[in-house]
Amino acid sequence: MKTDTKPEELKDLISEAIGGDLALPEFQRDFVWKPELVKLLISSVAQDWPIGSFLIWKPAEIDLAIKKFERLPEPSPESVKRLVLDGQQRLTGLIHAFEDDYSDVTYFVRDLHTLLLETSQTGEPYDIDEHLDHLASSKFKERYGSLDVRARAGVALVSELADNARFVKWAGMYVSSHADTDLADLFTARDARLPGLLDYGVPCVTIGENLELPAVARIFETTNKTGVKLSTVDLMIARLHPSGFRLRDRWDQLQLEQAEIMHPYDNELDAEDVLRLLAFWQPTGGGITRAPILRLKGKFVTANWDRAGRAFVHALEFLRDRCGVIDKALLPARVMVLPVAIALDRGEELKIGAHRQNVLRTALAKWFWWSAIRDRYRRSTNTRALQDARAFVGWINDESQRPEFLNEIEDVLGDASRLEGERVALQDRLREGRRGEAALEATVLALINKRGAQDLAGTVMEGGEREPVAKSAGDIQPHHLFPRKGGMVVGWSRVDTIANLTPQSGRSNRQLDNTMPNALGLTTNDQHAHLLRADDMGASNETAFHAFVDARAARIAAAMFDELGA
Repeated sequence: MKTDTKPEELKDLISEAIGGDLALPEFQRDFVWKPELVKLLISSVAQDWPIGSFLIWKPAEIDLAIKKFERLPEPSPESVKRLVLDGQQRLTGLIHAFEDDYSDVTYFVRDLHTLLLETSQTGEPYDIDEHLDHLASSKFKERYGSLDVRARAGVALVSELADNARFVKWAGMYVSSHADTDLADLFTARDARLPGLLDYGVPCVTIGENLELPAVARIFETTNKTGVKLSTVDLMIARLHPSGFRLRDRWDQLQLEQAEIMHPYDNELDAEDVLRLLAFWQPTGGGITRAPILRLKGKFVTANWDRAGRAFVHALEFLRDRCGVIDKALLPARVMVLPVAIALDRGEELKIGAHRQNVLRTALAKWFWWSAIRDRYRRSTNTRALQDARAFVGWINDESQRPEFLNEIEDVLGDASRLEGERVALQDRLREGRRGEAALEATVLALINKRGAQDLAGTVMEGGEREPVAKSAGDIQPHHLFPRKGGMVVGWSRVDTIANLTPQSGRSNRQLDNTMPNALGLTTNDQHAHLLRADDMGASNETAFHAFVDARAARIAAAMFDELGA
């Protein structure tokens, strides 16, 4: 990769940005620096101190979406020659300081005479930081709206100090109302004490013309001073923009059309999940990570987006109806949606009959529970999801190519000794702490929801039953049946264990708080759905708690293997 490193004049960079020659890739975040940070930056520039380098990309062709620096005119795609990858916040802040017309904050220096011409009691010049200030532009205009008012008050804009012609006018007016000051002294002092305002060079690293988007993303993430990770969706919004495909709009449209099933996932799922499907299907080879997604072509995305959206929604519906997953808290691993979507789509594409459809759906459900039992989605989740998706597709294409995990399930269920060993291993995980077991925890909550779990502090409906937890999709939380707060947990080990959890609405979770299980007035349906028994939820002591955890871990493990057909 060819790079060119050289200093460039700050004023030239600002002029290029205003003129539209220099812009930002659309995936850059918005300007977020507060005025206090900008003032520190102005101070460093004024004293000719380093502010770091800028990273600039000069592509052979601008084939992705661009955007302007905040409050600058919109650049035309034809005018843009270079893009800033690192330095946006600093350059935008300096544009706002040096160009008053493009900012809603005005940066200025108070008591300029003291700053430039006087020294402190120690004999040292005054620090610019003590004189540098800012106001909302509207308020500044109310106080110092005219040059005459500013000069009389000894207040000068940063932009006036940085421009000889404007400073001549300011200084001339200042001298006319301050007879003890010499015009030449003001200029000499300004050049000596604030040299960077007139002439400041920024080290700029310009990277090669033929750099591909994945490399640009990696460079951006590596050099970005705020530690902001550049998402695949950000990149693809920019990547697809020239083709006319508005990824953000299409994702928003899908969410709106499928709000009932997608809203409970909040921000857990995004457009990348649909892009993964497209990347798996693309002619150049199926993958689901960033690199294959970034290889997607605009025409392919446009032609297949609706199909991918349908497959994605069908997968969420399947996980809801067959596995109890109705909420982000009940989804073991985000990427697990992918094999389901790909398998269901392939079955639909081949128009497999009702019997094979039923066999496929039963297999997908078993795959879901088996993945938790065997802890298949703790690590390398993308790799695992890709392998599982390919296994399902291969099986749908050719019935003789049965996925290995289905054979494993049959082998375990057909061997009483192995089945008991698997149950015991699962019980041990359910009794231990939750750390590192997020996928298993979510699966257990989904299992309990599937069994018809009620909100234990919820509204009692007609017939004496409470509202189902499912009614609160979007706000489901893991609730500790034996509370972990307050003095009651003293002496209890492993209180924060999966076997002590059940799904509840956020409202009920807060309302129950330190309520002991034996005070809940559990119905028969409550006990069945939540895998509880009233007789092992009595006293609030360590012995009772351990007995409860052991018994409930056994019930959860048995219920999960029942889902496999045990």
